[in-house]
Amino acid sequence: MKNKILEELSPEVSIGLIVYNGGKYLRGAIDSFLAQTFNDYEIIISDNASTDDTQIICEEYAALNHKIRYIRQVKNQGPIFNFKFVLEQARGDYFMWASHDDIFAPTYIFECLNVFKNNSDCVSVCSNINVIDLISNQITEKISPISRSSPSIFTRAIISVMDMHPNMIYGLHKTEIIRKIKIDTFDWFDIFINIQLSYYGKVLIIPKYLYDVGIDGPRKPYSMTGKYFSFKVFLNNIADFNKDKFSFKHRTVLFLYLRYITMKNKKEFNLTIINWQNP
Repeated sequence: MKNKILEELSPEVSIGLIVYNGGKYLRGAIDSFLAQTFNDYEIIISDNASTDDTQIICEEYAALNHKIRYIRQVKNQGPIFNFKFVLEQARGDYFMWASHDDIFAPTYIFECLNVFKNNSDCVSVCSNINVIDLISNQITEKISPISRSSPSIFTRAIISVMDMHPNMIYGLHKTEIIRKIKIDTFDWFDIFINIQLSYYGKVLIIPKYLYDVGIDGPRKPYSMTGKYFSFKVFLNNIADFNKDKFSFKHRTVLFLYLRYITMKNKKEFNLTIINWQNP
């Protein structure tokens, strides 16, 4: 009876943990949320038909804690399906995605919510980020994103395209805003999510390293759609999204810069993929 009542109440924060064959590091991710100092949250775990021990781990945690809802998909429907699914399931006023190999400091949610409470025009909050090699347990990179705090949408857009950090999608977002965002399968879909967020309001950064991105050895770039990277769909989405928001001059500035940066990254990423395939 107690669990039924709790299920009917909407938590303030929904955490959508997406996983496929993440059993090796999954316990650490779940434990980091169960250790949060803020307590009014739910964890929605969407398992994309894992073939390792992910199911066993998730069912164990779900049986012990009413905050956890575990859903195992019948078949692997790809990562974008998982991103959309957990967002659709969310009941909280605030939402965040989580990955099976990332760790969040105990005060992460609490501090993000404090930023929201002090900034009514804020739509998303993230912190500085540590990138950690999970094999050596060493920090390989420290990332300090720039807040998109200007009252000007164009200024926030410029900062978003010049200060690209894909992992900012794992910040805490207003649910009503993140549900307006287009999410689809193409290279740099995560960059596109971050750019869209900056159009709806301020995206603010907590200047503390509260979020650890786990990598299993050296980072290996991979395309969402094929063997090699292509940014055509990304650029088309940017052009379509911007068409009724800025002047022709501003749209042109944004597009030309993104055209340059995508061409540069496409060459570098695809060369890295070739080198990984032919050591």
